[in-house]
Amino acid sequence: MGYLSQLGCQQEVEVSQAGLAGLFDWYLSLGIPYETLSNLASGVLIKNAGQMLEAVLAGGGGHCVEHSVMLEAVLREAGFDARMINADYHDARTGARITLSKPLVVVLLDGRMWVCDPYYRTVMLPVPAAGSVRDGAFEITRVDDKCFMLARIDGERVADADHANLDWPLAMREAQFRTRYQQFSPFGVTAPFFQVLRPVRQAIFYSPRDDALLATGGAGYQVFAPEEIDAHTWVPPRVRRGIVERLAASRAEREEALRFLASGLFPPFYERLQRIA
Repeated sequence: MGYLSQLGCQQEVEVSQAGLAGLFDWYLSLGIPYETLSNLASGVLIKNAGQMLEAVLAGGGGHCVEHSVMLEAVLREAGFDARMINADYHDARTGARITLSKPLVVVLLDGRMWVCDPYYRTVMLPVPAAGSVRDGAFEITRVDDKCFMLARIDGERVADADHANLDWPLAMREAQFRTRYQQFSPFGVTAPFFQVLRPVRQAIFYSPRDDALLATGGAGYQVFAPEEIDAHTWVPPRVRRGIVERLAASRAEREEALRFLASGLFPPFYERLQRIA
């Protein structure tokens, strides 16, 4: 497939710790966007690496699972023993626990394990064989031979953590998506149409409860009408147009989406934020 060459990698990659770090930093530098309009256009819940590459080359991207799918493919092409796994997300501040909601990539190299999060945390960290290791704002704790916890530390307290299991592969997430989203599309509802994380987290959703578009920004969110979308200049114009074009289909699935939200299986991110009038 030639992921490295098609994505513009010009460097020679050595299968070593330095080579892994360099390749991970290069991958992050691509700035692949978070967007799900490409999924809606193709009817694919989780794009494989080839489909993700096609979306990226067309100026799009993918959701967080697909960022890890692409990173795994890039690392494997370069010769690394890499694979994507899943983790449950625990938010210590709100008490929220969301199963199989965080994708990670683990790499085995010279008898050591490394974990890479190419989207939400954008970190590459060593996984200890036992005990805990602190690295800046993160702490990794080995639970047993199959499980570890990647925690973000705020001061001296855990803010949130990913509880990862080496026996939770991509196939588990694919099965979860097929089961949960038979009656409606998650894109725009539980996963945003478009999102940026820095300098602050901003995203565009469709809110079934309000039957309107919704924009998050920092600690709050606002509901807005489709004709107001051009005020959100941080969203590329092509994406803004695509979101408005998708709105009729989202509204047609509204009742099924409302039933899913009532189940509490996967609460949207914005429900943890404050609504701004």
